[in-house]
Amino acid sequence: MNSQMSKMFAALALTAGIGSVFASGDADAISRPRAFDQNATGGCQSALPVFDGQIRKRPLAIQNEGTAPAFVSCSFMTPIINTGVSRVNLYADNNTGATLDITCTLVVGLSNFDMPTYLPKTISVPANSGLYVFEWTSVDNGGVNFNSYAISASCNLPVGTGLSLSQIIYDEDVGA
Repeated sequence: MNSQMSKMFAALALTAGIGSVFASGDADAISRPRAFDQNATGGCQSALPVFDGQIRKRPLAIQNEGTAPAFVSCSFMTPIINTGVSRVNLYADNNTGATLDITCTLVVGLSNFDMPTYLPKTISVPANSGLYVFEWTSVDNGGVNFNSYAISASCNLPVGTGLSLSQIIYDEDVGA
């Protein structure tokens, strides 16, 4: 077989392969759950300069080490996907000797762009414990996945509490 013929067969095989990719439809689609995790120190900051002196960004958590409650704002790393985010988690810690309530509000949307969705939650975190989770799912959003382009949270941290991890879960189409 000469070089010209080899190139022709290679081109034909490539064309056939590309054609089969385009011919495959949604019937072969398979979704896999995916997650983005980020330490809260990377995604959260004090909400106002007045809280800067109270909030400490430690390697393991963003912590209120002041003498009064402090607000922090967190932004979640999100992929640009069509199906949206099905679950958002934010993990809280309590380094005090008493059970404390922490309140966070999930905010989905962009400023001055659309009608943001606000979903507040309060959890009781036992004394000297960590990894208590705020969990927002599509059920909290009327059964609809969250827009994947802008997900944030605002949290009121009592003294001695903090946030350690932010997480989003979404489905990705990985083909057949």
